Amino acid sequence: MTAIQDAMAAVAYAEEGEFDTAREILGPEDEKKKRVILGIDDLEIKPKLIKYASELSQRVGGKLEVLQFIPPSTPDCAFASMHNQKVELKKEMGIAYKIITAPGTVEEDLLAYARKKRNILLVLLKSIDNGEKTINIMHVMAKLNCPVVVFSEIM
Repeated sequence: MTAIQDAMAAVAYAEEGEFDTAREILGPEDEKKKRVILGIDDLEIKPKLIKYASELSQRVGGKLEVLQFIPPSTPDCAFASMHNQKVELKKEMGIAYKIITAPGTVEEDLLAYARKKRNILLVLLKSIDNGEKTINIMHVMAKLNCPVVVFSEIM
């Protein structure tokens, strides 16, 4: 069977409630595509947070993607620091890392990014509640159809 035929057969089995059969048809290649997204709007990402997110990703069988949401007005020196961190994480840990500069909210930017992705297992988001910007977690969960884990600080 071709990949398209396999996918269509898996969909048919899944629609009938035969989830194990659907997973068998899709095979191990699709397991690699599952993602855990860490969304953060801090200019610096703490190493303990990356370690926690990476370990969680491994436990749930996904690949970690870091999305760093920053305002377009961020100084160039901060961009240089973030780029260095991006290169280091990709090189040392194989973590996908994307810096998103958009005028929207973290929620809007996350949903826009996720619309283009499949197989999102879980989203990790930093709690934002400073009166100015907030994230509607229930809205994000409904749109992404996956669990959203909210954290305040990683030691």
